[in-house]
Amino acid sequence: MPTAMSPAEPGPRPAWEPPGLFITVYDWGLGGINCDGDCSNTALTTTGDELLGWTAACPSAWLGHVRTTVVTIWGIEYWCIDSFGRPEHRLLTEVDGRDVYRIDLAFRPAREHPWNQEYVPAGDWSVEWRPMAEFEELRRARLGEQNVDEGVDEAAGA
Repeated sequence: MPTAMSPAEPGPRPAWEPPGLFITVYDWGLGGINCDGDCSNTALTTTGDELLGWTAACPSAWLGHVRTTVVTIWGIEYWCIDSFGRPEHRLLTEVDGRDVYRIDLAFRPAREHPWNQEYVPAGDWSVEWRPMAEFEELRRARLGEQNVDEGVDEAAGA
């Protein structure tokens, strides 16, 4: 009579690692793949130089017209105002064998940003929903600063 076979012991499970971020950098002023032809609009607002350095394209689910996501990376806040053109980058994806969310920071000149192509491990970034009204206030303040700076430049040239 044959002996009963016991099921194989399961192997050790690989350690689960929470998703990180994979940062890329874009400049809508370059046109092309950065904005599907019309570079005057993002998913939530219009483009402008005052938005460079503190806004980003994020997974689609992170965007909202009343509230949107603010991603804090290594202590610096980026407002999600755009989404990726390619559907595979709008969700959790994989880069170099790691689960990541793609974040595309708006910056000029894009290739000079020190975090371009950077992996950010879980724990070094966070997200929170914030009102778009707060975004608009920050934008107006930056526009005011920009206008003041331009006025100084014009006065110096006169």
